[in-house]
Amino acid sequence: MTEKSLSEIQVGDNVIRELGGAKMALQVTNVTSTEIQYGDWLFSRRTGAEIDPDLGWGESHTGSFIRPALGRAEVRKSTAG
Repeated sequence: MTEKSLSEIQVGDNVIRELGGAKMALQVTNVTSTEIQYGDWLFSRRTGAEIDPDLGWGESHTGSFIRPALGRAEVRKSTAG
């Protein structure tokens, strides 16, 4: 299995967020042509940099990055009927 590039990331794919040496696994909830989203967090699709206007973070100055992770999170199917 090969790692995807950021431009290939799709909803449901796993990414790793790195902040100050700490790593956090996230599952992508939305993508646009320029951004990757997990919940309220936005990241640049080009660089992986976290975008947070309240903190002054963007592609050229940020404190957090994402990178693609191998694989895809398991999706649980509802058994409710």
